[in-house]
Amino acid sequence: IDVPADVAWKTVLSKDSDTGEKMIISGTVFAADGKTPAPNVLIYLYHTDIYGYYGKNGEHKHGRYRGWMLTDSNGKYEFQTIKPAPYPENRFAAHIHTTVTTKKLKEDWIDSYLFEGDSLISARERQDAGKKGGFNPIVKLEKNANGIWSAKRDIQLWKA
Repeated sequence: IDVPADVAWKTVLSKDSDTGEKMIISGTVFAADGKTPAPNVLIYLYHTDIYGYYGKNGEHKHGRYRGWMLTDSNGKYEFQTIKPAPYPENRFAAHIHTTVTTKKLKEDWIDSYLFEGDSLISARERQDAGKKGGFNPIVKLEKNANGIWSAKRDIQLWKA
C-alpha cells in the first residue's frame, strides 16, 4: 500500500532543512542461507522525529520519516534520514520499524533497527536481536568524514 512507482535501492527520508543528526544506514539483504544476496526485496521503514513522535497534524500515522527501497541486483540498500528519538515517555529505545516483502514472502516485520549505546535497549531486545531478520539489528553508529552518522546492517530472509 502506498508504494511509489519509482522505488530504488537508495532513499532519503529527511530533508536537508530538518532538525536532527543526519544518518546513513546501508547493508545487504541475503537469502535464507545468509550468503546469497537477495535482489528485488522491498523494504519499508519508518521512525519518529527528534521528539519521539510519528505523524502529527494530519500526517500519515507513520509520520513523514518513512519510505521504501528495492534492493539492487547485489541485494544492496541504503537510506539517509535523521536519528530518531525514543518515545516521549522514554520507555523504549529509539528505533526504526522495518518490513520486508519479496515475490515469495508476504510483507512481514523484522527486528527494528536499534542504536548501540542507547541505555533504553532492554535485556530482552539484546537477547532476541536477530531472531527476525537475522544478523544483529543493534547498529553501531560512527561519524564519517562528513560528520554524518553511518552504520551497516545486513538482513537475512527466512524460508518461504
